[in-house]
Amino acid sequence: MAEPLKNLFSTEFYQQFIEKINTITPVSSKDFFHELYTESWNNLSLKERLQHTATVINYILQGTYETKVSILVSYINTYEHTAHSDWMLGYMFIPQFVEMYGLDSYDTSIHAIERITQFTSCEFAIRPYIVQEPEKTMQRMLQWASHTHSHVRRLSSEGCRPRLPWAMQLPDFIKDPSPIIPILETLHNDSSLFVRKSVANNINDISKDNPAIALELCNSWKHTNENTNSIIEHGLRTLLKQGNQKALEICELQTQYKLQAENFTVHSTQVYAPNALEFSFVFSHGAPVTTRIRIEYCLYFLRSNGTYHKKVFRIKQAEFAPHTAYTIRKKHSFVPISTRTYYSGTHYISIQIHGTEFQKTAFELHI
Repeated sequence: MAEPLKNLFSTEFYQQFIEKINTITPVSSKDFFHELYTESWNNLSLKERLQHTATVINYILQGTYETKVSILVSYINTYEHTAHSDWMLGYMFIPQFVEMYGLDSYDTSIHAIERITQFTSCEFAIRPYIVQEPEKTMQRMLQWASHTHSHVRRLSSEGCRPRLPWAMQLPDFIKDPSPIIPILETLHNDSSLFVRKSVANNINDISKDNPAIALELCNSWKHTNENTNSIIEHGLRTLLKQGNQKALEICELQTQYKLQAENFTVHSTQVYAPNALEFSFVFSHGAPVTTRIRIEYCLYFLRSNGTYHKKVFRIKQAEFAPHTAYTIRKKHSFVPISTRTYYSGTHYISIQIHGTEFQKTAFELHI
């Protein structure tokens, strides 16, 4: 299993951080580690370690909030090119500090966020500021959508996603995402893939509560350029999995002719994790010409309470010739992952094409 992300916060990592902070302002390494490594440290989650580190930083740095955040920004300015952690995740206690202690110093914090996010993402830190000052903050984020630094442009989209995972939701934007639209209109042709992926994820969030708005927006972007087409598909992925006819049409996926999945076979009805589930089927379509089609499979994961959670996975999206039977084989791995817990018992799998399921079949998973 992959190393837990919370283990990024090693003693070596923190020691290097404190040594560098000491070149900017005097701090006590002894006090820092005394406050940091409490009895509960080993049991803290990733988010809890970020919050606890921000609390300790607030304790050891002297002065006002403005002084403390200035020290942290100076650290970034001085050591940005030598600092290191996986994806800079280790340093997310810096935006966590701004999130926890800066709401009463709005202008200072917003200015700091613009700089900090170039070093480590402020997508979580910006959200309380959106809630506190929605119009003012969204106007600033619209300005950031034209920033020269791609990470700031990404923040303008990622930070206002209505349903950003692992973050506080934005209920007002879930109800009415219209304040987000000018930002997405600015960024959908962005030169950075990092930014465009955020636009797609924002569209996907919007589609879950306001599908008509997401569909209208994507339809207006259709054929703008190759990059935008990929944004549309990724942004409409939830609607595509649901077989939404308008989403299928926008993505030019065939909806008129018969689609067929036959001879569906589960080759491993007894699966012992971390081994994989193997299955195959024969696909064909009734269109008279080569046609673009999206093929998926659905897994019904058993929950601890005996209910099931359906998850849809893409197998292939491609051009398929007419009058042709395609044999498709696939494996699904049950290697442990941090975002899903597996339970022993009966699970189900089916093939899905444009929202239509074919032959739901059972298999036994053993953990």
